[in-house]
Amino acid sequence: GMHGTVYSNYAINEADLLLAFGVRFDDRVTGKLSEFAKHGKIVHIDIDPSELNKNKQAILPIHGDVCQALADLNRLLDAETTVTAPRASRFPEWIRQIEHWRETEPLRYSDRDDAILPQYAIQRLHAVLKKRGMLDETIVSTGVGQHQMWAAQY
Repeated sequence: GMHGTVYSNYAINEADLLLAFGVRFDDRVTGKLSEFAKHGKIVHIDIDPSELNKNKQAILPIHGDVCQALADLNRLLDAETTVTAPRASRFPEWIRQIEHWRETEPLRYSDRDDAILPQYAIQRLHAVLKKRGMLDETIVSTGVGQHQMWAAQY
C-alpha cells in the first residue's frame, strides 16, 4: 500500500493468491481499489466480520482469531510438507522474482547535511542495538503517523 515497499506492492499485484490476515482494505492499503490485487485470489481472515468482503471480495473469507487460524494453517502445511518438498523450496522462481524486486527497488531516502532524518536515526538505532545484542529485548514505541511507518521500514 501507500506506506509499503515497492517490491511488496509488485508482489501483491503479481501474486496468484494473497493471504490477508487482519487487514483492513482501506485506501492506504489498496490505493485504487479496482487495481489492487486484481490478478489474484484473496483469502481474508479477520476477527471483525464486518471487514470481510467489505472493500475487496475474498474467495475465502474467514471470521476468526488470526492466531488460531495460523496455528491451524501451519498444522495443515506441516502435514502436507512431509509428503512433498519443504515449504521454502516450493516456489523458487517466485522467491527469485521477489528477491530481484527487493534488490532493484530498496527502501531509500536522500541524506541531508542540515538535519538528521528520522529514517537515518531509526537505522542507526537498529544497528547499535543489533551490535550490542539487544534487539530482542528492545521495545520501540511510536505515536501515529509517518514515523510509525519509518520505524517499521527502517
